[in-house]
Amino acid sequence: MTIRTNLAIFTIALNALFSVNSAHASDTFGCEVALVETNINYQFDSTLRMSMLHLIDRQSFNERRKSGGGGFTIPIKGVPVSAFADYDTFDQARQKEFEKHSFNLSKENAQTYLATYVPEGGFKAFTDCLRIKAQSTNGLHLIQKEVTPTYVSVDAYWNPPAGIGERDVTAFNVEGGRLVDTFLPPSEVEPNYYYALDFKRVADEPFRFTIQAEGYLPKRISIPVLGGSDDESLPPWLIPGYRPSLSVLVHQQTYSDLQGKDGIWIGIKGQSKRLEGFSVSFEEEIPGLGLEYMCHLQSSGDSLWVKAGTFCGTRGQKRRLEGFAMRLTGQLAPSYQIVYGCHLQGVGDVAGVVGSNYCGTRGLKKRVESMTVYVERIK
Repeated sequence: MTIRTNLAIFTIALNALFSVNSAHASDTFGCEVALVETNINYQFDSTLRMSMLHLIDRQSFNERRKSGGGGFTIPIKGVPVSAFADYDTFDQARQKEFEKHSFNLSKENAQTYLATYVPEGGFKAFTDCLRIKAQSTNGLHLIQKEVTPTYVSVDAYWNPPAGIGERDVTAFNVEGGRLVDTFLPPSEVEPNYYYALDFKRVADEPFRFTIQAEGYLPKRISIPVLGGSDDESLPPWLIPGYRPSLSVLVHQQTYSDLQGKDGIWIGIKGQSKRLEGFSVSFEEEIPGLGLEYMCHLQSSGDSLWVKAGTFCGTRGQKRRLEGFAMRLTGQLAPSYQIVYGCHLQGVGDVAGVVGSNYCGTRGLKKRVESMTVYVERIK
C-alpha cells in the first residue's frame, strides 16, 4: 500500500477507529501506521529499524500479515516480519533484537525519532492522521508539523467536550529548545483553534515540550537524541552503528555501467533490463575487515568467491545475473554485518538478506534487475 494513493481509504478507517477508541486512546494511537508504512531507508540507521519494529503491535501485525502491507520488509536477522508465523514468535525475536542493539526507547520516543527522518509523504500522512484524531477526540492535542534535528513545529488544538469553552494554560515547559522569537506561549486555549508553536532545538540535546489545559492531563512531545560513542579518540570503525561507505557498480542491459553508494537501489527496476554483473568495494580501508562476493550467471552457474572491487559477471555476452551472495572477512568481521537485497523478475524486492545468504534464484531463468547493500558495525 502506498501512503499517497490510499490516504483517503486510510482516513476513513482512522475515523472509524477513533470513534470507537476515543475514550482511552493516546494522542497518536493508530497514527503510527503512517510511519511504519513509509518507504524509509532504515538501512542507514539501526535505531530507525528498531523504532519501526517497536511500533508494530498485535493488531497491526495480524492485519498487515494478511495483506502483506507496510513494515513487513523490515528484517530481524535477515528474516522479514511477514515470515513469522504469529505475533508472539515475532515479538520474541524483536525483543532479542532490541537487547542485541541495546534499544530501550519508549513507543512515544520511537515514534518521534522515526518522524524526524521519514520522507515528506509519510510525515504528511502522519500529521493528517493526528489532525483527524484531534477533531474526533475530546481534549488537548499536539500535532507535529515538522521535526528535524534542529527544529520542531507543533500545533496545539483544543477540542473540548460539549458545553466546555476556553481553558487556561496551567503548564508550558520546554526542555532542550526554546520558542522562536515571533511566538509567545498561549495563556489560554479556545475551542477548535490551532495554536502554532515553533521551537529551535539545542544541538545534541533531547527535546521535550509539555503543555497542560486547566483540569486536563498534560500533553507532551519527547524527541530523543541518539548517537555513537562519546569517546572521540576511537576510530569511527570501532564505534557500534558505524556504517562504512561502499562504492557499488552494476552493469545493466542497455544502460551499461551504473554507479551508486551503499543503502540505495542501483539498477533500473520495471523495465525488464537484466543486470549482467557488479562490483562492490569500501571507499575507505578498514583495518581487519574485508569483503567477498559471488554471483550466479545464466549458462555458467555459480562463480568463485571474489574479493572486493573485482567485477563479478560479464559484459557484452547478454548473460543475466540470477543471484549473488556476499560475506565479510577478516578479524573485525564478527563485529560487522553486511545486508543486501535484489530486485527479481516476477518477484520484486527481496531485502534484508544477511551475509553469506543467497539473494536470487537458480534454474528459474529470473533476472536480477537491481541491487542494494550496506555494512554496519553491530558490536
